[in-house]
Amino acid sequence: MVVFKSVKLYGLYALFLFILLIAIFAIEFQLKLHGSTTFQVWPELLFGIIAYPFIGGIIGGLHLIKERRKKGKWRVNIGKIMIIGLPAMYLAYYPFIYFSNTLHFLSIPNVFLAQAIISGSAPYICRMLLGYIIVTSFYKE
Repeated sequence: MVVFKSVKLYGLYALFLFILLIAIFAIEFQLKLHGSTTFQVWPELLFGIIAYPFIGGIIGGLHLIKERRKKGKWRVNIGKIMIIGLPAMYLAYYPFIYFSNTLHFLSIPNVFLAQAIISGSAPYICRMLLGYIIVTSFYKE
């Protein structure tokens, strides 16, 4: 049986996510334009560092709302963060590691794989995954 209250809630949630994604893409486009004309790319980089984990956190936000209603003490699933979160964080911020002089020892030795990670959308997906994993790692016991 379909519960219309939850359908309405998920519909509003999907609409909110859609509007948020459109706003983030528009801001990122404007920052890219600004960076291409002024050669100041730091605003775009900082926005990407903050915005995509935020999207992942919003996607996992319903889990946090459901957990908040439960009784008990808050716990953190460290295993989830260590096994999924750390590799996601490494891949999310790999372009900064690759182009860094001080952290270059952490880069992937295979040039083809490193270029595939940098040039693709893997960092963006991993940033969203990182935000989702962080938010869904909190639970009540």
